[in-house]
Amino acid sequence: MKSSLLAILALGFAQPLLAAEPEKLSAFEPGAWWLDHNGKHISAHGGGILCHQGHCA
Repeated sequence: MKSSLLAILALGFAQPLLAAEPEKLSAFEPGAWWLDHNGKHISAHGGGILCHQGHCA
């Protein structure tokens, strides 16, 4: 009984390690979600250039 419970717990903790890696894209797809290395959505909109006192970043 103990070994069964330990096996179930071990599989539960190992599950994120066994999950499939997110698909890697080779091209930009307008309108598609951008994903980080964990497969989470990146909210990357409204980019621009910020200038302050003559210095731009």
